[in-house]
Amino acid sequence: MLPNSDVSVDTKRNLNEVANNIFHGKDRFLREVRKAEQMGIRLVILIEHGHGIDSIEKVRDWKNQYGKVQGKTVEWRMRTMYLNYGVEWQFCEKKDTGRRILEILKEGRYK
Repeated sequence: MLPNSDVSVDTKRNLNEVANNIFHGKDRFLREVRKAEQMGIRLVILIEHGHGIDSIEKVRDWKNQYGKVQGKTVEWRMRTMYLNYGVEWQFCEKKDTGRRILEILKEGRYK
């Protein structure tokens, strides 16, 4: 987040990290999401997953190799968090992360 901006970008290295945050660490993650909403901050979660996953719709087909939570359930929770708190979920390849962060931050409003 840039000083005096209304946009915050939180990066996640892959869908495994997202699943862990929204299911196993959900209390802490929800506190952060709610605080951003209350402060009028546009929260963008930038997921560096790659492997053809570039939209929420494609999360549905993701197969979790490390846990029980599968793509359809993760997609549902992501959509719920968007509807309830305005969390934006964006995707990129690891090599494009820096560029995407700058692009997203440029879209912000400054106070």
